[in-house]
Amino acid sequence: MATLVIQSHRAPLPAPWYERCTRSVRDWTSEKSLDYRWIGDELFERLPTALAQKFAGQRVVASDLARLIVLQEALAEGFERVLWLDADVLVIDPAGLDLAAGAALFGREVWVQRSGPGGKLKTYRKIHNAFMAFSRAEPVLPFYRMSAERILNRYD
Repeated sequence: MATLVIQSHRAPLPAPWYERCTRSVRDWTSEKSLDYRWIGDELFERLPTALAQKFAGQRVVASDLARLIVLQEALAEGFERVLWLDADVLVIDPAGLDLAAGAALFGREVWVQRSGPGGKLKTYRKIHNAFMAFSRAEPVLPFYRMSAERILNRYD
């Protein structure tokens, strides 16, 4: 099954440690015999014009939809599976990172923050889109994209 891993960020990368992260992902894709693609700001060219204009000042929001479009385009190119890894994802153990056979995958994160000045640390466990995988044969990606577009079109 042909799998493509996609990463994106503006150039130049904002800090030296980003290069270590992106190199770790490239090394992992090479070790696992996966295809790899880097996309710069041309990521935003995939957005519908009205949404690109509406969110020109909010690149993070715009990139959330743009990455879904890019992933769908890769599946349409013929890849069986596509993965998105943010540029700040660090693969610590490439040999140990194997993808589950499931059709759709999302990363999990634990967010830690203080509850007020000098307060206790509180943790929040949730899924996120810094690590996503989709296969061609399942409906999660098209549904996710449609939902994201509907939400953004309603946003004022």
